[in-house]
Amino acid sequence: GLSHARNAGLKVAQGELIIFTDDDVFPCPDWLSIYWKAYVKNSKQCFFGGPVESVYEGEKPDQGLLKWAPASVQGLDYGNEERFINSDEAFLAANWACSREALNKVGGFDPNLGLNPALNEVRTGEEKDIMNRLLEIGCQGLYLPQAKIGHFVPNDKCQFKHIMARREAYGREVALEHMKTYDGKFFMDTPLWIYKKLAQDYIQLLSNKISHKETYDVHASLYYIKGMTKEIQNIRKRR
Repeated sequence: GLSHARNAGLKVAQGELIIFTDDDVFPCPDWLSIYWKAYVKNSKQCFFGGPVESVYEGEKPDQGLLKWAPASVQGLDYGNEERFINSDEAFLAANWACSREALNKVGGFDPNLGLNPALNEVRTGEEKDIMNRLLEIGCQGLYLPQAKIGHFVPNDKCQFKHIMARREAYGREVALEHMKTYDGKFFMDTPLWIYKKLAQDYIQLLSNKISHKETYDVHASLYYIKGMTKEIQNIRKRR
């Protein structure tokens, strides 16, 4: 899986600054030097990231569907000004960098998160998780608008099936945090509020279909809840 692979790379890396990218990107000409200059200027108390422009293989997905796609499909743009990101923001896996020292200090990537063909379900969230841990030890995420890359997005990642699978994965990711503090009631290892939410969503889905309205929003909510429910049930069984 990705987290295991990144940790293996981190273990043998010898450079001061580790830059993460992908094999289907188109970096700007000065991409590496932009990161290095930012690192030298801002010491070791920062991690860095830049914008990602999606380069679609075919037509851009319908906007109603695209808004529910992961950032790896939508792209990322935090504007034209260099600034520190807040705790609700994160850089994309294909375009960010951090000192080797800081990455090792937080223990690397969580192997329980991230894409892994050995698992029966899609899991994500390893980048956001490690960035949150970097923030916790006092590092700041510095957005570098000039460190831009293009990212090729194949047609299959623009389809309903892929986008909803990622919504389900996001639900799993949120459930891991949700269960750390949730003290409400359960029925069949599922929080009671989920049953109410499912009923509301199915009623809305039926209403939208009858009136021929767009159903992407409802489907996105249902897949998200599906992911949350599965992960919460797994957590409860392990306890």
